[in-house]
Amino acid sequence: MRARLLALGLGLFLAVLPILPGAAQDGAGSLPQPLRSPVDVAAQRAAAGDPLDDFACSGAPAPPPDLVFQPFFRDQRGTQRDEALYAAYAARREPLDQFKQGLARLASRNLRAAPGHDAAGTCGAAWLLDWARAGALVDVAATQQGEFERMWLLAAVASSYARLQAGERLAYVDRLKVKAWIRALARHVIVYFGPGGGYDWPNNLVYWAGFAVAAAAVAVDEPAWLAFSTRQFRRGVAQVDARGLLPLEMRRGPRALYYGSYALVALVGIMEIGEANGLDLAREAGPTLARAGSALAAVERDASAFEAEFGPQAVRLRDACWTLTWVEPLEARFPSPDLSWMLKACRPISLSELGGVQTGLGFAAALRGPLDAGEAPEPEALRRLFRDLVGGQR
Repeated sequence: MRARLLALGLGLFLAVLPILPGAAQDGAGSLPQPLRSPVDVAAQRAAAGDPLDDFACSGAPAPPPDLVFQPFFRDQRGTQRDEALYAAYAARREPLDQFKQGLARLASRNLRAAPGHDAAGTCGAAWLLDWARAGALVDVAATQQGEFERMWLLAAVASSYARLQAGERLAYVDRLKVKAWIRALARHVIVYFGPGGGYDWPNNLVYWAGFAVAAAAVAVDEPAWLAFSTRQFRRGVAQVDARGLLPLEMRRGPRALYYGSYALVALVGIMEIGEANGLDLAREAGPTLARAGSALAAVERDASAFEAEFGPQAVRLRDACWTLTWVEPLEARFPSPDLSWMLKACRPISLSELGGVQTGLGFAAALRGPLDAGEAPEPEALRRLFRDLVGGQR
């Protein structure tokens, strides 16, 4: 056991070494201090200007006692889901879903709240503090699926932290407590998904670990952690084949399309955090990710060739809109009608692990779908887009 802990500790050290103070920055130059979120919350609030007169804060759900989740696939590749096992898993996951989705709703409401109307952000900060005081899901029993759940929790918490403006809503001591909790969750994720950890297979789960840690790096201002995230990012980009597909996700048979898109959400998320903090990941890998996006869009238009190779697909992307949250930022950087048309039935699009709404967050031309071509996104248009969002978080 001691040898394994030493190996894990070495893996964590090696994961963050390339970006420690005084170490080589891999061509990134100096990072901004403090690290920045890719979402300008103040600008969003000034544009939306909703007084949130109908807002009422409810208490956070209680955290579950552990992370003991059982697998629910019948086969090792995860192609066939056992519906009875999945139902049991979903029921056990319900407190986590309630917390993540509730945070995302509060973060999304804070994004559209007029300056000075801070009730949603204050409520969300209180939710974070409740779980931080409980040390929720840090030193608890965890199965492998439980480690995945902790990673998704970290993604949701860290992404919501900036959108809630939680640092401004909490007293100094409480802010330290919340940040310490985020750090504790992030260390678990870095160790488990890093070299020598429990899961280092370069598929969507590792990319999501990279995104979760990048979001945590921004929340607690820990530049060293971006080395872990960029490592996972580059591993994912390297997986994209000549056709724009991710081969490890294509092994999922009837769920290949779903997981191929879900993987892209995490990779584009890391790219956007990197771009906000002086890491030119869009120039490095953006065209490759755009090719991957175009490949998925082509399958959405006509899946016959894809299904002939990988089998009938259980989920189409426009029936699972949260898997398309990568489209908003990617299409803004690499405009393409092949990408934008997919979102017309999904906007405003949201995912709790990204902190909530993704539509209209300052991405260039992000409102193209629901507005006429060339129409400027006026504040009233933003309000219309957000009006029906609450209650629609995944």
